[in-house]
Amino acid sequence: MNFKPSLSVKETLDHLSVRLEPIIAAKLKPYLGGLPWTKILEILDGEKGERTVAPISDK
Repeated sequence: MNFKPSLSVKETLDHLSVRLEPIIAAKLKPYLGGLPWTKILEILDGEKGERTVAPISDK
């Protein structure tokens, strides 16, 4: 079996995201008033003028 660096990085990031999500949620819970912690990211992106959701096409 050949080593594929990009696959290894993806698997590592997937593993980290699964493990970190509950830790981040627990640490931020007292400060968010019931909102999911990812809402912070959406707000920060909105302040930068970045879209968080793709626009709906009329086609």
